[in-house]
This record gives sequence, structure tokens and C-alpha cells, in this order.
Amino acid sequence: MNPGALADHQITQLIEQGVLKSTVNLAKYVQPATLDLPLKTGKVYEVACMPSLGSTFLVHEFIEAYTLQEVPFTASGTILGQNRVYLAEVDLEVAFSKDMFAPANPKSSSGRIDLHCILVVDGAASFNTIPAGHKGSVWMIIVPQSFPVKAYPDETLMQIMVIEGENQIVTGKRWLELQEKEHIIIGPGIYNEPVLHLSLEGVPCNAVAHRTGKPVDLKARKSLPANAYFREKQKDERGMLFLEPGEFLIAATIERMQIPANMAAVMVPFDDRLGELRSHYAGFFDPGLGVGFDGAACVLEIRNVGSVPAALMHGQPICRFIFETLSSPAEHPYGQTKAAEPTNYQGQVGVRLGKYFTRE
Repeated sequence: MNPGALADHQITQLIEQGVLKSTVNLAKYVQPATLDLPLKTGKVYEVACMPSLGSTFLVHEFIEAYTLQEVPFTASGTILGQNRVYLAEVDLEVAFSKDMFAPANPKSSSGRIDLHCILVVDGAASFNTIPAGHKGSVWMIIVPQSFPVKAYPDETLMQIMVIEGENQIVTGKRWLELQEKEHIIIGPGIYNEPVLHLSLEGVPCNAVAHRTGKPVDLKARKSLPANAYFREKQKDERGMLFLEPGEFLIAATIERMQIPANMAAVMVPFDDRLGELRSHYAGFFDPGLGVGFDGAACVLEIRNVGSVPAALMHGQPICRFIFETLSSPAEHPYGQTKAAEPTNYQGQVGVRLGKYFTRE
């Protein structure tokens, strides 16, 4: 097996070999270059705080010491309250070799409802990583921020990208060659680096969460009224958009992107000059995204985590991408996946809310 991020058929092989185990059929959660993480039936624990990690950290000890209440987690669903911290078990056990690890990220649909999801395992030095050689269970911290949510077992809020050996990052001359050949980023600029820019044009040009207290039902599909949860915020006379402290906004990039079947991408914040704006939650972009659709706009989640208003303007750099070559091309790129749910964001244009909402 070549080093790098594993594609869909290679992840399926790990399931067949017992490296990835579950009480449910994991094969239906395989994406082109990632694995969706289903939540496990049983209990969800509301805890007093975020954990502090390290080599001695054990999830069960943290639960025992800091649980405020245990909440049954069954097929009927459970309401998770706004601005509370929950710990839920993922229906997954791993048996990684010393050369295999897995970074994690929230799914796009989680990010677009401001649902903060963080992966954690025993003995980990950092969040959102299953370290090399890990053997055992996987847990998820869930913090609903703008809205309460109604969550269910088997729902998938996060995903992992399994890496064998080292990431095969594309940079420098190799990036320039790929961009010239594949036109991965489609836009008005010259993309010597994979940096994308904020769009504040279009109708709507943004969607800001307004807190009504209504829970987002995570089983809903294109049925929740969008205007009950989001509104468009107006720009000032100079075209600036102001975000108040704690305000959460969904916007899109000027550029569109198309990812070849042998590559994947991770969105990261542009740089520290963004100040106190967090410019994304969900980070993985699968092979095949935008292909055949003249690209897909990149929708990102922006939160003002500072204590004073922050200004956004059309065209400002807002995020960059890290591209990497897969160990093997995906057999079923995005839009052709065999996963449990159809793709929701292929060919997206401008601001698009999560799969739970109507698209009026």
C-alpha cells in the first residue's frame, strides 16, 4: 500500500480486516477518502468542562469525575442543549498499526449549524486525532452553540481520514503544475498558493444564525424552515459586513474548486491576520467534489470569537487549502459514493445551508 490518505476501497479493506470495527455496518459510512463516524446507542454524558489531554488521560475517568448528568441515547432521539458540553461514544473501535493514524473533522452539515464536534481518545496528546498505534474506542465531544439539536444514534457528525505512513502533501512546484493542468481552483486570480477569498455578493450573500431556541432535528432533510434559524445580514454603505461578538455566519468563497479523484483537501484558516475570526469548522474535501459541475463554491463557517465587532469585506483572503495525493485514486468519487446518504453539496453555488433546511 502506498503511503498517504486512504481512498474508499482501502478503507473498506480495513473494515474487512477488522482494523475498523463497529456494531453497525461501517461499509455504508465510507466516503471517497473518509469514514463517517456513527454515534453509538446507550448514553450521552453532559460534563462540566472540556477535558485536558495527555498520555494519562482516560475517557472513563473523566466521565466518572465530571459528569453532571447521564442522558439516555436511543432511537427516539435526545435533545442536546445549547452551550452545554456532551460526551458521546462513537460506534467504532480501531486497531491501528504504528504507521497508521487518523485526523478528524466535523462534517459540513455539523459545521453549518454551528455544532462544535471534537474527537477524543484515551492517551491522546491532542484533540481530533486518533494517534498511530491506537487500539480501542473513540469518543466525541459535542457542543451545540447557536441551536439545541435533537441527536440520534447512527447519526454522523464527524469523519476521519485514515493515513498510512505520511501525508503526501502537494506544495511548491508540484502545486503549480497541478493547478495549471487540473484547474483545481477556478477563479479570477492567479493561484500560486491555494488561498481562497470571501464572497459578499450574490443573493443571499450570507446567512447569520439567530437563536430562537428551536432545536435542529438531525434526522430532518430539507424540511426545516431556513428563516426560523438564519437571516441575511445587511452590509453597510461601504460594503462591509460586521459580525458582533459570538455571532455565527455562513458565507462562500469567490472561487470554485474541483478535486481530482486521486486527491483530497483540508481547509485551514488563512493566517493569524484574520484576528479573532475563526474561519471554518468542517475541513475535509473529498475527491470528485465539483468535478463535472465547473467546480463547487467552498462554503465556510465564520465566528467572531473576540469581544469586539469584526468587519468582513468582499475579496479578503479567508481560507487556504492543503492538498494531498491519496494512496490510491477513489473508486467512487464525490457524487458517485455508495455511502448511506446521497451527496448534498456537489456543484454548490454561493451560500448553501445544511441538509436539514429548505432551500427556498
